[in-house]
Amino acid sequence: MSLHTFAETVLPAGTEVREYVHRLRRLRLQERSALHEKVFTAYGAPLRSDREDLDWPGLAERFATVAGGAFVRAQTRADDDPVDVTLLGQMVVELLPSLLDIDRNDIETRVSQKPLEIVFKGDQVMRDRAGHGASS
Repeated sequence: MSLHTFAETVLPAGTEVREYVHRLRRLRLQERSALHEKVFTAYGAPLRSDREDLDWPGLAERFATVAGGAFVRAQTRADDDPVDVTLLGQMVVELLPSLLDIDRNDIETRVSQKPLEIVFKGDQVMRDRAGHGASS
């Protein structure tokens, strides 16, 4: 994340490095978007139907923005002044009811409503290269 932050804030617009980092960031958001959709829907928490402006990539972007802010905050603090990691978790929990069809009081007790298997593309590529066969 620090390389992405550096490239997005320091390097001049239009450079090859900045364009590469932008593409990499888009790919990362696509992966996170798919992960969020799979996990949240498995837990019976789809996107709110009254939020027409919101989709899974938008949710991933919001979470990435919150995490990026926490990262920048951590980088600007003194070594003896650690960032309270609980704060990031609290912010996400506070955001969830505004984005997903879930009640705040139900978040801690919600359980998966269907089996959940998560395979990341990088993991699949590693399995394929190891000769264990491809699966989708």
